[in-house]
Amino acid sequence: MSAAVFTETEVEAAAGVTPWKTQRKFSGEIDPDHMAEKAVVYRRAFEEARVAGDVAELASRISGESGQVDDSAMADPFERTAGTDRDLADRGEGMEAAADLLSRSMRVAVQHERQVRSIVEERLDPGLAEVSAAAERAMADAPAPMRLAVRTAHLMELVARAQRADTEIDDEIAAYRSTLTRYGQELYENGYDLAGGPLGLWRSPDMAEYLAAGLKDLLKDGKPDPDDLLRYTSVLNALSRDVRAGGGEPRDLEREEAVFLMTFLGELDSDTLAALGNLGTDHLEPAQADTQREALQGVADGLIMVGYLNDDSLDLFPEVPLGDEFLSPREGPLFDHEPGTDEFKAALEKWNGFGALMKEAGMPPEPAHAIQLAHAAVDVQERSSGQYAPRDYFLFELSPDTWVENTGGSGLLHAAALNEDAAADQLRGTDIAERLLRQQWEDSSGVAAYISQGTGDFSASPESEAAARQARTNVLDAADTYKDELAGKGDQDKYGHTDHAQLQETLDMLREDHATAR
Repeated sequence: MSAAVFTETEVEAAAGVTPWKTQRKFSGEIDPDHMAEKAVVYRRAFEEARVAGDVAELASRISGESGQVDDSAMADPFERTAGTDRDLADRGEGMEAAADLLSRSMRVAVQHERQVRSIVEERLDPGLAEVSAAAERAMADAPAPMRLAVRTAHLMELVARAQRADTEIDDEIAAYRSTLTRYGQELYENGYDLAGGPLGLWRSPDMAEYLAAGLKDLLKDGKPDPDDLLRYTSVLNALSRDVRAGGGEPRDLEREEAVFLMTFLGELDSDTLAALGNLGTDHLEPAQADTQREALQGVADGLIMVGYLNDDSLDLFPEVPLGDEFLSPREGPLFDHEPGTDEFKAALEKWNGFGALMKEAGMPPEPAHAIQLAHAAVDVQERSSGQYAPRDYFLFELSPDTWVENTGGSGLLHAAALNEDAAADQLRGTDIAERLLRQQWEDSSGVAAYISQGTGDFSASPESEAAARQARTNVLDAADTYKDELAGKGDQDKYGHTDHAQLQETLDMLREDHATAR
């Protein structure tokens, strides 16, 4: 190879950008060679489906059937026939809208991939050959001492071209991802399963990074529109539904799902998770509040889904913290700083945000995760109560409103309670029952939910029912032992705030049920 011939690698290294690499990666993500075939698969799926929620599953089945889907007779595989349009309209507005949106999504993917590829194939590649040839001629005519300078000058010309092309490619891909995200939200709202089917446009690792970055950017603006939040979480919401199809026991995630999930969550630090939970809904209309809670549920369920990854998937992302600051609080700022200090209060505000986020979870955590959530909640409740027992009580008289209430633990217990068996197993041991009931809770709804779920009706399973019976006994024994604490007596009640109404109501119902069962 002549010293004057430049390579893509050399130009990209000198330019500090990667237009060739980015183009190849993007083309691989879109997979344009198979898009027409997928369009035909989805056309057939829409012909068979009764509702939009069935389309992705049907498309997977059709795609997996033996032999190739024949699209040779179709002039344009993205077009639907008039008869198909009438049939979709007869089955409801959602079906027609979903079919239209999917078609547009595939079209926009192909169009943007073609545009990105043309920047490389029609401009960068010919330019590379052209400048290489020019440099080779110029170096042949230049004196030996000047040849390196001549080569460098031509390389700088290629650097400028690569940088311009890289900017255009980034803009093209950003426009594609923005459009695809908007279409994805509309599909989700029309019942289509974004996490299923052979069309994986929304499930790529690069889309996961884009969606997570978009979510973080929204939080910079203070109180984002709930619809905007859902736009960036809808794939996570769809994945949660898939993993727990029919509301049953969650299944293990497949590799593609695991990569999307961990890539998305890997972009969210503890500040982002806390900020999501601390958004609050007081400023929202009821419908907007529901939308925001749905968006937060997607993220909360995403954190819980990590527990359903196999070891091979987890090994791909060993550095992703996933809320370790909150799940292992004894190793974080809440235990590094003394209760009542400014640093402690700031950490407790973050803890409360994380708890509010996890309160929106709808997926039961796997047993080890459920236990971790419950113990973290009690650990921090015990720690935060130290705010109300300082050396000098006159501090409360001087500034009674500066103490941060711990509401985050309640949220973690709500999430932990979703695994009823794990709650029952924990409550059958006296330690957790006693630790729960000797606290003074600013919000007792979480501990009430945990006790209610862990002592419920497990009669369908003799083993689970035995655990629940022992849990009921332990809880009621602990309630008798810690009557004063349950009544709210103590430093926290005197100088802060307690609310045991829901806990007391749950215990009263448990006593009645226990007495009736005897």
